[in-house]
Amino acid sequence: MLQFINKIKSDPFIPEIIRREIVEHLESRAKAINEIHIKNFSFYLEELYFGKLDKYEIATSPVQDLNGLKYCKILKNSFGNNLERDSEAIAYNSTLLHNLINLDLYEKGFGISQVEKDVHHLRLLIQEYFESFNPLK
Repeated sequence: MLQFINKIKSDPFIPEIIRREIVEHLESRAKAINEIHIKNFSFYLEELYFGKLDKYEIATSPVQDLNGLKYCKILKNSFGNNLERDSEAIAYNSTLLHNLINLDLYEKGFGISQVEKDVHHLRLLIQEYFESFNPLK
């Protein structure tokens, strides 16, 4: 996203008023996304490490019945009593992390519907800019 922001900042064909709005939105969004990801990954890993994710329904493999989920087991016994990663459970549990991130994004004003609303505002700004050159208005 930062490369995209830099391209917009230096694009001579984007009018200043539009460029400023777009860059401000994207920089705020990038900062929020970065902070939220760090916060939630840290939380998830710490809670997982200490086995404190029992307040969340966590899947264990094989995931057959989503209604009967068990708690926080991403390691399973393999042959010879060695522990190995339970990739199916990890894949399912990623939805927990995804949901935590989405909740925080909405709280910061960057949920999906909120971003769509902001994009609509930016499109209207662009439309108004071009209409200002219409000699018939």
